[in-house]
Amino acid sequence: MLLICTGLLAATSSAAAAASTAFTVASSCALNGVVVNPLAGAITLDGQFTGGVLNGVVQGEWSDVTPACFISPSSPGGTLLRTDNLADANSLLYAAIAPGVSEPGIELYLMYAYAPRANQIFAPGEFVADIAFPLTLHDGLASQAITVQVRGGQVSSFFDVFVDLGLGAGSQPAGQFGIDGVAGFGPSPLSANHLLIELEVPLLIDPGFFNDDGPGPLPEAGSSGPDGGGYSPAPAFWGADIAKDAGDPPASSALFTINRDGSTTVDASGVPTVPTVPEPGALGLGMLGLIAAVRRRRL
Repeated sequence: MLLICTGLLAATSSAAAAASTAFTVASSCALNGVVVNPLAGAITLDGQFTGGVLNGVVQGEWSDVTPACFISPSSPGGTLLRTDNLADANSLLYAAIAPGVSEPGIELYLMYAYAPRANQIFAPGEFVADIAFPLTLHDGLASQAITVQVRGGQVSSFFDVFVDLGLGAGSQPAGQFGIDGVAGFGPSPLSANHLLIELEVPLLIDPGFFNDDGPGPLPEAGSSGPDGGGYSPAPAFWGADIAKDAGDPPASSALFTINRDGSTTVDASGVPTVPTVPEPGALGLGMLGLIAAVRRRRL
C-alpha cells in the first residue's frame, strides 16, 4: 500500500500558505562551511518553516538560524559538496539549541531542507532519511553512535521515526530516547515544495557548563532525555542521507559543537567545495606567463 502524504505533510501554516512562491536568493549560507548560531527562538516541531517563506526568506521560526549549504549528489555513490552560495545548493542544514513550543525546556533542534525530494508518496517502511550522531542512552553510560531512521509510516501515520543502535540491536521507537522527528513537504529558501525533516534531540548538560554570556535562559545542568540520557555539548560528527525522488545520496555532513554561551557551531568545512574554474581572463594571463617563462628558458 502506498501512502500519499497529505494532511500534516502537505499542509502549511496560514502564513506559509500566503507566502510567495517566487523564490529569490535572499538568504545566506554558512561562510566557508562554518556558522555559529545563537540560542534560537521557540520552535514548533511540525516539519515546516512554521512562519512561512516569503520571496525565499524564512519568516519567524528558524529565521535567526543560518544554514550550512550543500550540493547533494545525484546518486548514493556520489560526492557530497558544500557551497557558500544558496543559488547552488539543493540541501540545507539548520541547527541550534532552542526552547520548544510543545516540549518544556531547551533542546537541540535541526531542520533539513532537501529539494531533490518533491515526490510525496512513500510506501510503508520505505527509506526517507538516516541521521547519524552520538547519544548517551542512559545515565553513567558513554555516548554511542546511533542512527535516527525516518521511514514511510504504517496506516495510522505518515512517517515513523526510529533509533537504530547498531551492532544488530535493531530499531526502537525514537520517543524512547527522548527524540522526536516530523517529516513534511513545504517551502524553504530552496524551492516552493519539497521534503523537510525537523528533529528534536534532548541535551545532557554537565553542571557549570554554561556561562552567563548567553542571550537568554539556558538549560539547567542535567538531562532532558529519559533515564539520564541526551546529547552532549562536546564536538561530534553528524551525517545525513536523504531519499531523492530516486536514490538515497548523502545530504549533509558537519561537526556540531554546543558552546558555553548557548550558541551552536556547525562546521562543514571538512566537506569538499565545488571545484573552482579559473575565469577566462585569469586563465589567459596564466598561459601567457607560462609561455614567457618557456621562452626565457630557451634564450
